Amino acid sequence: MKAQWSQYISFVIVIFFFMSCAKRNNVATENFVQEQKSEEVVVDSGTANLEDEVVEDCETQLYNIIKNSDFERFSDSIYVRIEENRNDTIIVKTYIRNNLSDDERYQQMVESAVAWLVIFPQRDGIYQSLNALDPEEPSFEKLKIDKKTFDVFVKCIDNK
Repeated sequence: MKAQWSQYISFVIVIFFFMSCAKRNNVATENFVQEQKSEEVVVDSGTANLEDEVVEDCETQLYNIIKNSDFERFSDSIYVRIEENRNDTIIVKTYIRNNLSDDERYQQMVESAVAWLVIFPQRDGIYQSLNALDPEEPSFEKLKIDKKTFDVFVKCIDNK
């Protein structure tokens, strides 16, 4: 009878041990998620730089210009970003974002380019690159945009 009690006690101790390990694992996972969330807040609040605000404002203007243009591939899920600004030529990336993660708690976002847009140094409009992969014979189509809004955008970029 004493052997049976010691077996029961051993069994109960093992069960408590596994339960405490599982609870510690859940607490550690919750702490990790909370740390990630707090780091995200720090990153988001770190955009107090004046140049970043100007770029964001210019990109918002650019988004609205493209939204109101004749850009065929535009939808509410499209994002717009100034990818490069060199030699007075502005290269704009229009893209969508996809979450490749199976777990909603841990997002793995990937950008897929929809189109490349170019603003040439003469600043007379926004051109869609029709064959971005062919640098030898580039082909562009000018988007129909509101000229006044575009001029405000160009001043925003020039003030940057």
